[in-house]
Amino acid sequence: MNAKKLIALAVLAYMGVAGAQDKLPTAADQPDEQPLGGFPGCMLAPAKDGCEERITCKGVGKLFGNTGTDLQDATDEAESEANAALAKFYSNKVKAEQAIQSVSSSSSQSNAAGGNDVKNSAARLITKVRTQSSQAMLTGVQVLGRTVDWNQRAVTVKVGVSCKSQTAAARSQARANAGAAAGAAGMGGGSGGAAAAPAGPAAQSVGPMNQRNFIQKNKNADDF
Repeated sequence: MNAKKLIALAVLAYMGVAGAQDKLPTAADQPDEQPLGGFPGCMLAPAKDGCEERITCKGVGKLFGNTGTDLQDATDEAESEANAALAKFYSNKVKAEQAIQSVSSSSSQSNAAGGNDVKNSAARLITKVRTQSSQAMLTGVQVLGRTVDWNQRAVTVKVGVSCKSQTAAARSQARANAGAAAGAAGMGGGSGGAAAAPAGPAAQSVGPMNQRNFIQKNKNADDF
């Protein structure tokens, strides 16, 4: 083999390795999540701990620069898009019911042993979607993870809502309301000045960043 062929093969081999290193996996989905037809980026997660309502959606934000501010802007845009997709699912009740029925049918066919469980779970979820307001259903939305891909100049954020996250949000709101009421009662009997505000977070760096691709998964992503 002559020198030119050896050089060409070496270049191709290097390009293959570099491409493999630069290629970023898509945002991590659970293998048993099912896509909700008609709602791009939204998935139905399997029931867990007696909770059938476990919906996730993704949104994408564009990276226009290479600073920390650009990354935060893209993250905010992606989270907003994901929340909008989730709101669309819960607002369009007829289409949402059809999507859930479709998932139920396909799951029952591929898993005959658990077919009845899947159908019952879908029926309960449909009832909840049908009877509750979209605003109530969206209480307790959590950010589950983020993918930053500098090659594609994009940030993907995944959000989710479930029975568990809704219950946690309701408890948190109740505690906040109780604290606010207690604080208001305490203020009524005092005349001192307001407490000094805590120092804010350090200013975000606006200089060029190390453009490293990564997937960030929140600790509650598998158990939201």
